[in-house]
Amino acid sequence: NPSGQITHVINGNTALSDTHDLRDDSWHHVAIVWNGSQRFIYIDGLLRANDVFLGTLTPVDLPLLMGNYLGIESRNFHGNIDEVKIYNTARSQAEIIEDAGISVVLNEFMPKPGDNKDWVEIYNISSNPIDINGWELADTTGVFATFSAILAPDSFLVATESARLNNGGDTIFLKKSDNTLVDTRSYTGGEVVTDKSIGRNPDGFGSWKQCATSSANVSNDLSC
Repeated sequence: NPSGQITHVINGNTALSDTHDLRDDSWHHVAIVWNGSQRFIYIDGLLRANDVFLGTLTPVDLPLLMGNYLGIESRNFHGNIDEVKIYNTARSQAEIIEDAGISVVLNEFMPKPGDNKDWVEIYNISSNPIDINGWELADTTGVFATFSAILAPDSFLVATESARLNNGGDTIFLKKSDNTLVDTRSYTGGEVVTDKSIGRNPDGFGSWKQCATSSANVSNDLSC
């Protein structure tokens, strides 16, 4: 739409919109799924919007169009589109993440531990080992960890730095050795609680939550 947000419309009038502005001069993976009762919008593997739709699709005798809204210029897509796929089954989030080529992500972090040993956990969500030699963790101050490892499938790795993350709010960046941004997470001072980590649930692609119990190097699923 004109605000840079993804909107999905069924039968011309039942709209579902994401709230994130994608006009950032970067490539994004977008997936829209309808399973017959619910529909979902995923951006870069993350669930951004969903609702219930129990209706039926109205057949139309029109060509398949990409980036064009039947002559309404203001609704046309202004940008580049590549690698379009259409499936005849509802894709799961795990399948969408694989399609998006996402492998290693930020998964949990501890901004205010009682012992001042701040830590950030990354997670290989893919089914393949990932070479992360030269990859870096950084915040708004600069780089605080450089990895030298092969991260096994479905495994975690934690980097620790004394009193590094800002308790009043900060942004954590995960970058490849060529400085390509892999993942990022900003947080505010209102999210920071002593000895409480912040993590994704489910691991890798779930929403960020405050964890009841920190779970460095293990799954967040029973903790966050």
